[in-house]
Amino acid sequence: MSSSQKLNSNFEKTIDVSPDMQFYKLLESYPYTIKNALSEYIDNALEAFRTAKKKQISGLPDILTITINISKERIIINDNGIGIPVSEIQRAMKPASKSDKQSLSEFGIGMKAASSWFGKKWTLKSYPLDGSQPFSLEFDLNELLQKNLDKVKLNNIEQRSYTGVEIILENLNRQIEEIQAKRIWIELQETYQLFCSRKDPRPILNLLFKYNNKTLEKEDFAQIIVANEPLKFPLCKFKKSELYVIGSDITWKRDIEFMFENKKIYGFISLGKESSQTLNPGLRLFRFGRLIKGSSEAPYRPKELLGTANKYAPSRFYAELHLDGQKISNSKGEFIFDEYLFLNELKKQAGVLDYIEQAENFRSKKADKSEYIYCETFEEYENKSNKKQTEKDSHNNKEEVNSLENTQSHSENKTKNPDLTHPEYDNNINHDPQIHDSIGQEESLLPQNTLPDNINFSSKLHNSLISLEVNKLSDFYLSLCRISLTNDPLVAYVCAWSMLDSLKACLSNNSTQSDFTSFYNSKAATLYTDKKDKNTKKKYNIVLSEIHSKGNLCKHDDVYAVMNAQQLINDFNILEPLIIDCIEEKIKEKQ
Repeated sequence: MSSSQKLNSNFEKTIDVSPDMQFYKLLESYPYTIKNALSEYIDNALEAFRTAKKKQISGLPDILTITINISKERIIINDNGIGIPVSEIQRAMKPASKSDKQSLSEFGIGMKAASSWFGKKWTLKSYPLDGSQPFSLEFDLNELLQKNLDKVKLNNIEQRSYTGVEIILENLNRQIEEIQAKRIWIELQETYQLFCSRKDPRPILNLLFKYNNKTLEKEDFAQIIVANEPLKFPLCKFKKSELYVIGSDITWKRDIEFMFENKKIYGFISLGKESSQTLNPGLRLFRFGRLIKGSSEAPYRPKELLGTANKYAPSRFYAELHLDGQKISNSKGEFIFDEYLFLNELKKQAGVLDYIEQAENFRSKKADKSEYIYCETFEEYENKSNKKQTEKDSHNNKEEVNSLENTQSHSENKTKNPDLTHPEYDNNINHDPQIHDSIGQEESLLPQNTLPDNINFSSKLHNSLISLEVNKLSDFYLSLCRISLTNDPLVAYVCAWSMLDSLKACLSNNSTQSDFTSFYNSKAATLYTDKKDKNTKKKYNIVLSEIHSKGNLCKHDDVYAVMNAQQLINDFNILEPLIIDCIEEKIKEKQ
């Protein structure tokens, strides 16, 4: 070990941590999430480990283990990697000391920014693999500012039997609750899934996560419902309510590679054998193996590519794309490019539009029951579909002739006897809860000719709302079921938002809890503790977040417009059990 690397008790060594120390205070407002800030430590350790592996440095473990231990007082992150030698600590601590190449840790500000974002005091301990003296440094921003210092002291620490880095964050700017920690743990596992469970030939990263020293369970993100097995079925055409199946089976998965902004993009596209409107992350965009966009919690299913949420493609189309080298924000939360141009380039690639069309035409219920018309060739499909249409048109013409004779008399009768269930007569409805107890009377409150774009009225949910004895809630629900989701999408989302928020206010014992998404998610966590309910709780979070976001935008942004709100049909089908269970819990509390 060279003399420049040595430290001893008789020699006080300091390192420069300038620029102006006020710079570190600014980092408190850096655009991080807790997950993204923790990712900075993982990125640094993982990139150093991978680089050392490529250089075939001896003494490295087969798998890098990183442990994150969170409590309300402090956060401790440690790894068993190569550590930071004394010769490198000055560069590591200098803000914006950038790497000369793009990588997981290219900006040179990650550890400093994340540590300052979390708290005003943090300690770094390093046990270098190269055999040099282990050391520690303590960064206390309040003390440095008070004493007008821009240098921190390095201290000798005892050797240990393993190598790596330990970082201790204290005087936290924000406390992390256990329910937050569990969500963050899921997000981190998904972000580094390719390193932990899906990297061939074997994983290179073992992530461990603790809350108050209790290790949280892992999830296997190799088991994604739509990515686990591709659809294997012939080409489909869906025409006039008939499913036509053409030719032999096709495995709907293919590799893809193209250039965008002079950088190669590669990966694959597929259609899942199983589809899911809530669990499909859609397009997963990776950068150097790290997931940047398209997660289970925040799916990326752009309507510019796949259409609106009520279409079939968003629930079945899946892609994993690697955008190594593309520009990214300093917080690594977003790519920096024109999304429209990227999606337009993706559309041009062979097979992409064919896959989307197949997803739109395929009907799983008809396919499972063999309720389709088989054609060996596309020409046969055209002949059969045209013949079928001709027969159908002939039948419809006969029906029209018969119905035309009754049109005039029907119109006259309707004028004399107006339909009292039509929305314009809603002011005459009696909202007495006792009257609502009858299922027949409940349904009479809704339009008789309910269109397919209305939220499905549930007498069970309506009765549950009535049991709270707050008439506004049941009235909200009735109004919501009347709204046309295609004609009045903005009104639908505002009404859905208002109903859920008003219900939260009725159910909550905490007047300061303003976000109904957090409220219902916490309820789901306490009501459904069984491990098998994890996917159900994920669905609730996705649905609640979307209603909260769109409802807020529709209320407050005068330029925002939702083209279609039919997703609310599925959303309220998903939320109904949770709402009813929350109401039942509240009623038990009152009793």
